[in-house]
This record gives sequence, C-alpha cells and structure tokens, in this order.
Amino acid sequence: MRNHINVFAIIICLLQLACVQQKQQQANFDFKPPKIVEAKAYKVQPGKKAPPRVIAAGGVKKIAAGKPDIIPIKSNVFPAKNVSIIQATQNTTGNHY
Repeated sequence: MRNHINVFAIIICLLQLACVQQKQQQANFDFKPPKIVEAKAYKVQPGKKAPPRVIAAGGVKKIAAGKPDIIPIKSNVFPAKNVSIIQATQNTTGNHY
C-alpha cells in the first residue's frame, strides 16, 4: 500500500513539473499579436480610376499535342443477375456450426 502511495506522489510531481515547463515555453514565444483596426469602406469615383489596359499575349507557340493513347481497363461494373432463393433445411443431426 505504501509503495502505491509513493508511486502516485511521484506521478503527481512529474505532472506538475511538466505543466510548469509548458507554461514557461508558452511565455517565451515573444509573439506580439497584430493590432486589430476597424475597416472603413469607401467608393472610388469613376473619374479617379485608371482605365484597364489590355496586354496582348505575344510569343505564344502552338504545339500539337498528338493523338491520345487509349488504355483499356477492366470494368468494375457488373450486370445484375436473377435472384435465386435457397430454402434452408432443418438440421436433424444436432451439429450446429
């Protein structure tokens, strides 16, 4: 009985030590969270926006991909079959497996 109490006390001490070390590691991260600022929406007037520029794609080469290879695979779809019903017979020998 005394041995069980000693083991229990040692386990409690180890758990407390582990918790203290974990708190110290979390405190040493030196992480400063970002400042939260309220977002303010506004509309830009159409006269103050620059018109979009269209840039043509130049230097594009056309490469023929070729004929695709067809790989035959075994299908995993099977047609449905007729249902066959088998009547169970009563086992009179007494062997029940």
